[in-house]
This record gives sequence, C-alpha cells and structure tokens, in this order.
Amino acid sequence: MIKIVSTVAIFVNTLWPLGGGGELATYLYAKLMQDIGVKPIFIVNELLNGMAHQHKFKVVSLRRVGRGKYSISLDFKALVKILRNVDVTYFVASDLELIPFVKIFINKPVVVHIHSYYPLCPIGHMYNFYGNKVCDGSWSDCARCIWKYEAQRRNFSEAFLSTTLNSTIGGFFLRTLRLADAIIFVSETQRRIFLELSSKKGVYISPEKTYVIYNPLPDLKPVEMEGDDIGFLGGFDPIKGFKILYEAWKKIFPKHPQNRLYVTKGKPSKVLEKFGIIVYRRLMPPIEILRVIRVVRALAVPSLSPEPAPYVCVETLLYGRLLVASNIGGIPEIVGGLPGVRLTPPGDEDKLADALEWILSLKREEAVELGLRNREGIIKRFDNSKSVKQLIEIFVKLSSR
Repeated sequence: MIKIVSTVAIFVNTLWPLGGGGELATYLYAKLMQDIGVKPIFIVNELLNGMAHQHKFKVVSLRRVGRGKYSISLDFKALVKILRNVDVTYFVASDLELIPFVKIFINKPVVVHIHSYYPLCPIGHMYNFYGNKVCDGSWSDCARCIWKYEAQRRNFSEAFLSTTLNSTIGGFFLRTLRLADAIIFVSETQRRIFLELSSKKGVYISPEKTYVIYNPLPDLKPVEMEGDDIGFLGGFDPIKGFKILYEAWKKIFPKHPQNRLYVTKGKPSKVLEKFGIIVYRRLMPPIEILRVIRVVRALAVPSLSPEPAPYVCVETLLYGRLLVASNIGGIPEIVGGLPGVRLTPPGDEDKLADALEWILSLKREEAVELGLRNREGIIKRFDNSKSVKQLIEIFVKLSSR
C-alpha cells in the first residue's frame, strides 16, 4: 500500500528572503507543497520577528550553542516531538549533524537537497584558491585554499577559525550523507562532480539514491528596459569573478564611456568610478534590486567556480534581460542555447570583454527583443509543477518502505 505524505519537516538555516538560492528554492517548494495538500514544518536556526507569520508556515526555531554549522541544538525534546509526527525529514544542507540522530532514534526517511557543493567542499565552492583552478577533490590543499579565500573576506581571527574548523571537522558533514535515503541535486553537472569527488575524498555515495530536480522558477514579471548599462550582483567576492569583470570592462569602457557597470554588495570607490563603475552596498528589498534591473540591458555572472544552478541566471532571464555568464558548472545546462545568452570561459577577460561589447553594440529594440525571447525560453524549459511532483514522488517512495 502506498503511503500518502502529509507532513514534511524541513531543516534549513533560515527563511527566504534571508539566505541564498537554497533558501529561495525551499520557500518555493514549500508553497507548492501547500498547494497540493502537503504540510511543511520549517525547523530553522535563524529567524527574524514576523517572518513565520509573513510566510504562513509553521516554523520552529531551534536554540543552538556554537557557531554556524559548528553548533548543536539544545531542543532535543521539542525536536523529537515534531519529528515523530512527520512522514519525511528534508535537510536543505543544514543541520546535517542531526541525520544520524534522525535515522537511529526517530527512524524517519532522510532526504538531503544539495544546492551548492557543501558538504563536499567545506565552503561550498569547489574552487581551489591556492591553485587558482576548479578543485580536484584533494584534501591536501584544503586548509591553504580556505585560508586564502577567507583572508580576503574576514579579519584574521575569523579567517583562522574558519580555516581550522572547515579543514578538519568539516569532513564529518560529508560522511553524514551516507546515511541519507535520497540526495537531490539541482543539475546533472553538480551530481557528476559530487559523485566523482566524494569518492575521491573517501566517501562513497551510491548513485542509485541520487536524483536531479531542477529548481522551481520564482514568479517574476518582466521589467521594462529603461537603460543600456550592465549589472553585476555578485559583489567583491572573489569567487563571483568581479576581478575578471573589472579587467574586461576596462578594455571596452573607452569605446563606451557613456555606459555604466552597476555592482552590488560592494564598497564605492573613486578608482572604480573613473571607469564608470557604480557600486551599491547590499540591496535587500526586491524594489532595490529592481532599481538596478531597470537601467541595465544585461547582467554578468562571470563565476570562477562550477556553480550548480545559480538563481541569478534564471532571474535575469525572467526579468527579460540578456545574460553573460561563465561556461562552467550547471550554467550551460540551465541557460545554454537561449538567444540572448552568451557563455564565456571562466577567467577569460578577453572573451568576456567581447561578449559585453556585443551587448552594448545592440540597438535598444534588439536588446529588448532578445530579453523577451530569453524569458519565453526559460519558462518553456522548466515546469514548477513537474519539479514539486518529482520531489513528492521521492518522499512517497521513501515513506512507503
């Protein structure tokens, strides 16, 4: 007899709009679950006042001791009470240390949804900053790589702590995946990399329990194109490729001095302004992001890491914009072949400059037309009802055992 799944416990760090692509996808899945009669219960580590009411989900915020993923919950009694009444536990790359507890003491199916490369890579990027290349899965450079990355983003004590924990204890989280009943990836490329390199790290994951489900599309409307500039939403994070974009932009700016490159999540600089680069600090509310979208004809995503399925690429197309992105990871799989998309080799500033030059040379009406065709193409390519159906089918299969 097939069991009907009625309640799912979702372990996620926080609720959208906090967090990143994983939190957005989880929020969209939760709404889709509710529409078909499946009740999601969120178990979160970070919660702002009013967020649970805003989303109309049942939300439980766990008290934890420690820092980030290196912390433990103190609410085991409350957790046991919740989990005994659910059909499936669903971990969105959060609280992975609880997987052995759920399997041994609660005996509920465990599904893990991977949206980055964590826990295969302790910092989630699969890019070796020490060797300036995509990571090959070796632990040998792990500490040096993490240090080089974190030292660019944090003060000394924070960078040292992150390097120490992630290069040692960090390997534990990967091993918890062996206890999962199903592991879901967001692109075929991500699954292939994960399976190949986890084995290299000494953790064998059976391919039979892995699945690929493409992320649901957010409900974004097309935005009228009021400007002819370029946008970049990745900030100064080195993994997002700002340095490459900066060098490419400097090559073409003398031919297009009237155009601007808008950058978010950064610090304004007089040096950057000389090259027409306008930097905003972090833009959170959607209306602030739309201020940038309205004045650009394209967004650039020159990532250095093999990102599995970055939402920024999909959102760019849904807004009706052109896209220049790195030909790496899951990006070609998600947006490749669409008419207003140009993919370039990661780290190649000359090819990136050529792609930006092509976009800026278009007439406004040509850019608008290509942007609308991008939107039509991405909507045809992915189906939210199919994505949630695939997810629920996994839940039903596991809970029926």
